[in-house]
Amino acid sequence: MRTKAGDRGFTLVELLIVIVILGVLATITVFAVRGITDRGKQNACASDAKIMRTAEESRDAVTGLYTDEATLESEGYLHEVSQMHDLTVSPTGDSYTIVNVGTCAGAAAVTTAPPVSTPPASVLNITVLGSLPAQVIGTGPTRILYTSAGSAAGSVAASKWSALVASNPPWLSIYTMVWVDTRSLGDTIDLATLEDMIPATGPSRVINQNSAGVMPIEVTLTEQAWSQYSLFPCHLASTGDIWNNCIT
Repeated sequence: MRTKAGDRGFTLVELLIVIVILGVLATITVFAVRGITDRGKQNACASDAKIMRTAEESRDAVTGLYTDEATLESEGYLHEVSQMHDLTVSPTGDSYTIVNVGTCAGAAAVTTAPPVSTPPASVLNITVLGSLPAQVIGTGPTRILYTSAGSAAGSVAASKWSALVASNPPWLSIYTMVWVDTRSLGDTIDLATLEDMIPATGPSRVINQNSAGVMPIEVTLTEQAWSQYSLFPCHLASTGDIWNNCIT
């Protein structure tokens, strides 16, 4: 079989030009795909952070306090705990920080600070059981007694009460809260004193601050006492336990 005299293959220069062109096109394609991927990750991170902020603000609108992810999930504000962000809440429950982790790691954390324009709640100073100092805030129909048992728990309760008065959350409008300061009794407080506070303050709900401190035993109301006064049993177990379901 004869070939035409003018037929010839590609020269080395032509092959190199084709290879360079293909390399450029491949590079452009890789960067284009990477850009799409990066934008997708950024959008996913932004969307997840927005979901967390919405959950926190929704919870704050109802209870007046921010809370951790596990509580947001258990109370139905979040469908599940985030794998892209960690959430830290201040001890007083009035601010939170969203930290980027996992696939979102590297971006700056976002902190929601407590409002500074809210004036503190008006406090009425009273005395309970003859010698125990107490304070009252709020004028709502639901009266709540907040107290503690033991020196460790008394310090925790005092700190939480101060934070509550300072933040003056909107939900105080439906409650009247009475804090009985038991710090003067230290670890000598007994069950009888705790029970005597109920008829002395007339609450419809009692919040007892427990704390694993130097108390030899935990002092709290018996089941019979809760039932006798038709009270909803509510305990706060630690410093970070901010009201939770005690106030709804």
